[in-house]
Amino acid sequence: MRITATLPRVRRATLLVVLALACVFASVPTAMAGQGAPPTTDLTGYIDDTPPPAQFAQGGCTPAGGSAIADPDLPSGDFVLVGGGWGHGAGMSQYGAQGAGLLGCTATQILTTYFPGTSITTVPQPDLVVIGLGTAMPKATYTAEVGTIPYRLCHYQSGECTDLPTSQPQGSTWRVDVTPDATYRITDTGSGAVVWEGGDKEWNLRTVLSPDPSVNRRVHVAEVGHTYRWGTLQLDSVLTGASEAYLTLEFTDMDLYLRGLAEVPISWPDATLQAQVISGRSYALARIQALGIRTDCRCHLYSTPRDQNYEGWDLESADSQGKWVNAVNATSGQILTHNGSIAETFYSSSHGGHSESSRFVFGGELPYVQPVDDSRWDLASSNPLRRWTAAFTAAELGSRAGVGTATSMRLLDPRGAAGRIGSPSRGYGGVEVTGTGGTVVLSGDQLKSRLGLRSTLVDVRSQPGGPDPQPTATPAPTPTSEPPPAAAPDSIARVAASDRIGTAVQVSAFGWNAASDVVIAASDRFPDALAGVALAASLEAPLLLTSTAELSPATAEEIRRLGATTAWLLGGTSALSTAVRGDLADMGLTTRRLAGDNRSETAAAIAGAAVGTADEVTLVPASDWPDAVSASSLAALVNGPPTLLAGRDQLDDATIEALEDLGARTVTIIGGTAVIAPSVVSQLEGLGYEVRRLAGSNRFGTSTAVAEEALSQRTGDVTLVIASASGFADALPAGALAARRSGVLVLAPRDSMADAPDIASFVEARVGRVADGVVVGGTGAISTTVETQLEQALARR
Repeated sequence: MRITATLPRVRRATLLVVLALACVFASVPTAMAGQGAPPTTDLTGYIDDTPPPAQFAQGGCTPAGGSAIADPDLPSGDFVLVGGGWGHGAGMSQYGAQGAGLLGCTATQILTTYFPGTSITTVPQPDLVVIGLGTAMPKATYTAEVGTIPYRLCHYQSGECTDLPTSQPQGSTWRVDVTPDATYRITDTGSGAVVWEGGDKEWNLRTVLSPDPSVNRRVHVAEVGHTYRWGTLQLDSVLTGASEAYLTLEFTDMDLYLRGLAEVPISWPDATLQAQVISGRSYALARIQALGIRTDCRCHLYSTPRDQNYEGWDLESADSQGKWVNAVNATSGQILTHNGSIAETFYSSSHGGHSESSRFVFGGELPYVQPVDDSRWDLASSNPLRRWTAAFTAAELGSRAGVGTATSMRLLDPRGAAGRIGSPSRGYGGVEVTGTGGTVVLSGDQLKSRLGLRSTLVDVRSQPGGPDPQPTATPAPTPTSEPPPAAAPDSIARVAASDRIGTAVQVSAFGWNAASDVVIAASDRFPDALAGVALAASLEAPLLLTSTAELSPATAEEIRRLGATTAWLLGGTSALSTAVRGDLADMGLTTRRLAGDNRSETAAAIAGAAVGTADEVTLVPASDWPDAVSASSLAALVNGPPTLLAGRDQLDDATIEALEDLGARTVTIIGGTAVIAPSVVSQLEGLGYEVRRLAGSNRFGTSTAVAEEALSQRTGDVTLVIASASGFADALPAGALAARRSGVLVLAPRDSMADAPDIASFVEARVGRVADGVVVGGTGAISTTVETQLEQALARR
């Protein structure tokens, strides 16, 4: 994992004690950004002539606001929108904090600007911090990367512990299976021997990693995808009859936990990193004090963006200069308080130069989460999304809004202090869309979801009737002293463009702020690209499309935005010409072509580049793309299996050789006997491979079977990525997005979920595991009816 490429992440707000994950920060109003300031429909910036506060008179820290942010070049379209930022818009902009650090601001100046009325206080730290790594886990696979790893069996109540008779040798991999009767079975995956078996639901299986810096024990947990050095790793079985356990990591030193937080790039300024650490410590301490051990994870904090993103040793080992660890040490014990209480802190990736109040975003008042103009700080940052555009035809906009063909779009007052579109249910104006089929008023969040926008800070630049009509005033909301309610779960987002190349670009922009690698496939032929998702997953890269003859301009621009340095080309020159490679080289990229004389050889080359070796391989039909694309759910797993191709009746030499080169033991066939016949199974078994098949009665049934298997191998909530079952092009980048979002991919019908009962049943049965959903492709591929049906299903969470 390229921890050095970690970028700020958009979070769902989870309001309990310190809402907004670790790097959460809030904002202070400037002269222009008072709570009662009228909304603006101008996103070009905020001019602040007020002298800077006294705190900026010394130390060279530039005031946060007062700069104009210009529009980007506008695209063509019936309806053209300009937006700003990425995320909910309350609290701190992470990119704003980066800009502040670059301008010479200290951590104290950053935090007290984003949290007016707060102060940094040093307090005693808790004796125990428990991090949830996984729930409902049927197994945990440990690799002893460094040191000999001892294990103990400990009683959950008395604390009595017994050492296991053997320790795990360095370099070995042990799989701990949880049996239906809640016992533990440890198997050495190298020899296949059972090392130990015992325990029950009253006993936890523990290993103390490195108790202090003088000891170096490191364990990689395959199901989580990270390596851990500090703390006590604990597997806690549950007697449910379904082989389930909780996996946690316990710390007796808060700072050892903080050393593994991966919330912003470690290359950012020291002051920004220190502000991040203090916010992370504040959030963690507040959650511990308010909630204690949570029953849903047997932990204080999740290790995912549901709380704070913890990547353990992977983050710390990437910190070659010690910048992040130095920030942790320099701020040890420091938290942010407001009137003696821990501050509830919010953040998102960027605010487009201006934030909103907690009342506007979440519905409740917090005195230190108010609108702030941070345009100067944002302009000083490397934020790629301070301004963005979106364009729609009248038919596209009307279809997504459910009004036929759109004829007008009107933003209603009152809007947020920065101009964001609010929620009518909270007394704010929404957006009125009128079309040939009627008129609808949408909230900002609904508009964001239906149009696939990055934030609710949006303005209409052009539409068929001219510029945005004069907003219609509605009564101002009544302030409330109640704390903000927990935010509703994210709904379905749609990522689409007018063509397949543009959709791949939009998927990349949706999932990646930056990427050092990009995977590129031809937009009009699927065979060479079928194995590409596993490669994209291993590189943490987006999968982009281009024409065969030359690098498509939209793809080239996206590569520039990502800052990529290496491009991986899938297929020979008949798929991606030498001109495409030349265009990439002219842009300064290193290019690597993965190709063979036929599609099977190309898949083998891609598989070898993706993983090198693999115990398991998925085998997909070379001539049936829907079943092959469904394999993306498995390829998207951490260390997921690579994909090879098979003919209907037999394997060719390239695939047989690839299986040998990869060192595979198990082959999972995707699709029924109509696409890969029993003769292939016999051929594989004759070569000594264990074979299993994931299939359904049709493409939707197969997609469901693969998604179920992938879901069983993931922990916690997942993103449901939905692609069309009627066209391969959108499904390819969707598979890479599933890997990026730790999700599963399913295929969906065009018109109604009633056309795919297998998928509908899967979503209904697994809705409790779904954190959010992303539809990839326009309404011509997946209709708004299907999107609405999915939204309604997810609303039952």
